[in-house]
Amino acid sequence: MPKHSFVRLNEQADAAGREPFANPRNAAAGSLRQKDPKITAHRDLETFIYAVADVAPLAVHSQWEFLHWLSDCGFSVNPNARRCLSAAEVHALFPKFFLLLAYAISRLSLPRFTPYVVLGLILVVELSCEVRESRPIE
Repeated sequence: MPKHSFVRLNEQADAAGREPFANPRNAAAGSLRQKDPKITAHRDLETFIYAVADVAPLAVHSQWEFLHWLSDCGFSVNPNARRCLSAAEVHALFPKFFLLLAYAISRLSLPRFTPYVVLGLILVVELSCEVRESRPIE
Protein backbone atom coordinates (compact mmCIF):
# COMPACT_ATOMS: atom_id res chain seq x y z
CA MET A 1 0.00 0.00 0.00
CA PRO A 2 1.49 3.35 -0.98
CA LYS A 3 2.25 5.73 1.89
CA HIS A 4 -0.27 8.32 0.68
CA SER A 5 -3.01 5.67 0.57
CA PHE A 6 -2.14 4.55 4.10
CA VAL A 7 -2.44 8.12 5.39
CA ARG A 8 -5.81 8.57 3.63
CA LEU A 9 -7.11 5.22 4.96
CA ASN A 10 -6.20 6.17 8.53
CA GLU A 11 -7.79 9.61 8.11
CA GLN A 12 -11.00 7.87 7.02
CA ALA A 13 -10.77 5.48 9.99
CA ASP A 14 -10.32 8.41 12.39
CA ALA A 15 -13.31 10.24 10.86
CA ALA A 16 -15.46 7.12 11.25
CA GLY A 17 -14.30 6.53 14.83
CA ARG A 18 -12.42 3.33 13.96
CA GLU A 19 -8.96 2.33 15.17
CA PRO A 20 -6.27 3.38 12.65
CA PHE A 21 -3.87 0.83 11.18
CA ALA A 22 -0.38 0.63 12.68
CA ASN A 23 1.48 0.54 9.35
CA PRO A 24 0.91 0.10 5.59
CA ARG A 25 1.75 -3.61 5.71
CA ASN A 26 -0.99 -4.31 8.27
CA ALA A 27 -3.42 -2.14 6.32
CA ALA A 28 -2.74 -4.04 3.10
CA ALA A 29 -3.02 -7.43 4.81
CA GLY A 30 -6.24 -6.37 6.49
CA SER A 31 -7.58 -5.20 3.15
CA LEU A 32 -6.98 -8.61 1.60
CA ARG A 33 -8.71 -10.42 4.48
CA GLN A 34 -11.98 -8.51 4.04
CA LYS A 35 -15.00 -10.72 3.53
CA ASP A 36 -16.62 -8.01 1.41
CA PRO A 37 -14.67 -7.57 -1.86
CA LYS A 38 -16.20 -4.08 -2.25
CA ILE A 39 -14.18 -2.91 0.78
CA THR A 40 -10.99 -4.34 -0.70
CA ALA A 41 -11.77 -2.73 -4.06
CA HIS A 42 -11.90 0.72 -2.44
CA ARG A 43 -8.47 0.35 -0.84
CA ASP A 44 -5.57 1.64 -2.92
CA LEU A 45 -3.47 -1.52 -3.08
CA GLU A 46 -0.45 -1.93 -5.33
CA THR A 47 1.99 -4.77 -5.89
CA PHE A 48 5.20 -5.50 -7.73
CA ILE A 49 5.46 -8.79 -9.61
CA TYR A 50 8.73 -10.71 -9.37
CA ALA A 51 7.76 -14.26 -10.37
CA VAL A 52 5.13 -16.49 -11.94
CA ALA A 53 4.41 -20.16 -11.38
CA ASP A 54 6.13 -21.39 -14.55
CA VAL A 55 8.53 -19.46 -16.78
CA ALA A 56 9.30 -22.49 -18.98
CA PRO A 57 7.01 -21.39 -21.86
CA LEU A 58 8.55 -17.90 -21.88
CA ALA A 59 11.53 -16.87 -23.99
CA VAL A 60 13.51 -15.42 -21.08
CA HIS A 61 16.87 -16.63 -19.82
CA SER A 62 17.42 -14.55 -16.69
CA GLN A 63 15.52 -12.82 -13.92
CA TRP A 64 16.45 -9.47 -15.48
CA GLU A 65 14.96 -10.48 -18.84
CA PHE A 66 11.90 -11.80 -17.00
CA LEU A 67 11.37 -8.46 -15.21
CA HIS A 68 11.51 -6.69 -18.57
CA TRP A 69 9.07 -9.24 -20.03
CA LEU A 70 6.66 -8.59 -17.14
CA SER A 71 6.94 -4.84 -17.64
CA ASP A 72 6.40 -5.17 -21.40
CA CYS A 73 3.23 -7.18 -20.66
CA GLY A 74 1.90 -4.38 -18.46
CA PHE A 75 2.65 -5.85 -15.02
CA SER A 76 3.91 -3.57 -12.28
CA VAL A 77 7.62 -4.14 -11.74
CA ASN A 78 9.64 -2.35 -9.10
CA PRO A 79 11.33 0.63 -10.78
CA ASN A 80 14.15 0.38 -8.23
CA ALA A 81 15.27 -3.03 -9.52
CA ARG A 82 18.91 -3.02 -10.47
CA ARG A 83 21.08 -5.45 -12.40
CA CYS A 84 24.49 -5.89 -10.84
CA LEU A 85 27.20 -7.68 -12.76
CA SER A 86 29.66 -7.98 -9.90
CA ALA A 87 29.76 -8.43 -6.15
CA ALA A 88 31.16 -4.90 -5.88
CA GLU A 89 28.04 -3.50 -7.60
CA VAL A 90 25.79 -5.39 -5.18
CA HIS A 91 27.84 -4.13 -2.24
CA ALA A 92 27.51 -0.55 -3.50
CA LEU A 93 23.69 -0.78 -3.25
CA PHE A 94 23.66 -1.68 0.44
CA PRO A 95 24.13 1.84 1.92
CA LYS A 96 20.95 3.08 0.20
CA PHE A 97 19.04 -0.06 1.18
CA PHE A 98 20.08 0.18 4.84
CA LEU A 99 19.07 3.84 4.92
CA LEU A 100 15.62 2.90 3.61
CA LEU A 101 15.36 0.03 6.10
CA ALA A 102 16.40 2.24 9.03
CA TYR A 103 13.70 4.77 8.15
CA ALA A 104 11.11 2.00 7.73
CA ILE A 105 11.95 0.58 11.15
CA SER A 106 11.77 4.00 12.78
CA ARG A 107 8.51 4.65 10.89
CA LEU A 108 9.80 7.86 9.38
CA SER A 109 8.81 8.73 5.85
CA LEU A 110 11.27 9.09 3.00
CA PRO A 111 8.98 9.84 0.06
CA ARG A 112 11.89 11.01 -2.08
CA PHE A 113 13.25 7.45 -2.11
CA THR A 114 10.11 5.32 -2.38
CA PRO A 115 6.37 5.96 -2.15
CA TYR A 116 6.09 2.74 -0.11
CA VAL A 117 7.70 1.33 3.04
CA VAL A 118 10.69 -0.92 2.42
CA LEU A 119 10.79 -4.01 4.63
CA GLY A 120 13.27 -6.17 2.78
CA LEU A 121 15.59 -6.68 -0.14
CA ILE A 122 15.40 -9.30 -2.87
CA LEU A 123 18.75 -10.42 -4.19
CA VAL A 124 18.74 -12.85 -7.11
CA VAL A 125 22.01 -14.55 -7.99
CA GLU A 126 22.03 -16.05 -11.45
CA LEU A 127 24.58 -18.54 -12.63
CA SER A 128 25.86 -18.37 -16.17
CA CYS A 129 25.05 -21.21 -18.57
CA GLU A 130 28.69 -22.36 -18.44
CA VAL A 131 28.58 -22.72 -14.65
CA ARG A 132 25.22 -24.51 -14.75
CA GLU A 133 26.48 -27.03 -17.28
CA SER A 134 29.80 -27.69 -15.55
CA ARG A 135 28.35 -28.20 -12.06
CA PRO A 136 25.61 -30.82 -11.88
CA ILE A 137 22.98 -30.27 -9.21
CA GLU A 138 22.84 -33.12 -6.74
